[in-house]
Amino acid sequence: MKLGRKILRHENGASTIEAAIALPILASTVYGIFQLALLFFANAGMQWALGEGARFATLYATGRNVTVTTTSGSPAVTTTSTRTVNYATAADVQSKINSELFGPTDGTFVVDMPVSGTTSTTTTGLSEWYDLRVTYTRPMNFLLFAGPTITLVRTKRVYLAVS
Repeated sequence: MKLGRKILRHENGASTIEAAIALPILASTVYGIFQLALLFFANAGMQWALGEGARFATLYATGRNVTVTTTSGSPAVTTTSTRTVNYATAADVQSKINSELFGPTDGTFVVDMPVSGTTSTTTTGLSEWYDLRVTYTRPMNFLLFAGPTITLVRTKRVYLAVS
């Protein structure tokens, strides 16, 4: 009986057991922080690529002819005019964004084709724009278990110079 009490009060090896319990949790947390840092890295690459695509869309001159239809007046009168515009095509902008992307390679970057639009108001006149969009998808991993799949989406509206 005295031997059993002596064994129960003996504390040698208790710190080893505590470390065996705590270290996997600590390692998984540190690894998770690195996984989160990779998401921030991907976000930075997406923002950079969108900025470069926006800069390219507004500064790259092509001199294309575009037919624009405008509606004005109380009884709707439609007029058609052709004018020269100095901005890049959607395919050119998408290619520029793809070339500027950087980030972790274990995820998937998807650059959507820029969507163009035109807004006409009486105060500002005609304004044309592209909506740029980049998506990054990545499954998370926390060493001891698989995490969720994370999807980051970044968009940017670029107003184009109309001549």
